[in-house]
Amino acid sequence: MDHKDLFMVHTMPTYQYKRIIGQKYFYNGEIRIWDGRQLRCQHNREKQKCIDCKGSGICPHFKIRYNCVDCKGKGICQHKTQKSSCLKCKGKNICTHNTKRQFCKQCKGRYICRHNQRKYECHKCIFESIVKELKHKATRK
Repeated sequence: MDHKDLFMVHTMPTYQYKRIIGQKYFYNGEIRIWDGRQLRCQHNREKQKCIDCKGSGICPHFKIRYNCVDCKGKGICQHKTQKSSCLKCKGKNICTHNTKRQFCKQCKGRYICRHNQRKYECHKCIFESIVKELKHKATRK
């Protein structure tokens, strides 16, 4: 850290409403950044998940410990995939039709449009969004 950066660090106000978003503060002898909700590390990441700060949520393989296959993280099932998306374990992101819930046409997942296609592949939806954008630009002039 440069000496110039130290002049930009402030003492942290006790009350949250007095803190400024993006401002660097001293907290427990460390430089932290306020994001409007929580204190982040000096790299503007969650402290636990920051590789540079050697956060507690980072495993020896430099991955998020919860999702690390090698460490047998809690988010990994016996089939070595994420529990929530495992077809064999019926994870929470798997619907009754045995597909990922967000892509399921029968369940009308969030990535399925009103034309029963994937939103980013539907030519009708893409065309409609282009027309809508052009109309919006025309009304701004």
